[in-house]
Amino acid sequence: MKKLLFAATILVAGCAACSMLPGGSSATDTYKKFAEAWAKGQGTDALQYVEGDSARESVEQMSARNLMSPVGMETYHGSRATIKSETESAPGEVTIEAELLIFFDPPGAYSGVGGAMYVQFRHVVKLSKTGNGWKVISFEPTLLKMDERPRG
Repeated sequence: MKKLLFAATILVAGCAACSMLPGGSSATDTYKKFAEAWAKGQGTDALQYVEGDSARESVEQMSARNLMSPVGMETYHGSRATIKSETESAPGEVTIEAELLIFFDPPGAYSGVGGAMYVQFRHVVKLSKTGNGWKVISFEPTLLKMDERPRG
């Protein structure tokens, strides 16, 4: 029992230490929360992670649904963000390149689970460390691909 308790203590301490390392950046966490809100079409929620008029304008004008036109998203089935790179562009600034997959049903298609289609975006996002945490200060989404999900 003592060995188990010791192992659990070491595990908890190790996890706490890892979260403080630069690789465990909260900029990444902020990006993932921002991307999830953006993918769901929750503009107000996405904007809480944004600072500055230019970034705000990008988020408002380049929503996932606007970029997907003319295909509509009737039912959202989730998303998955994959960080491709994270670089410190200046002290207190991080640029993240990521791939975002959104799974959805278009009007008239009802998959039930997982979505009948997917859309793939490339995001280039610059975040800045502020007094209120990390904030998106630049956002460049690019639609890469939209297709039916393979069934099998």
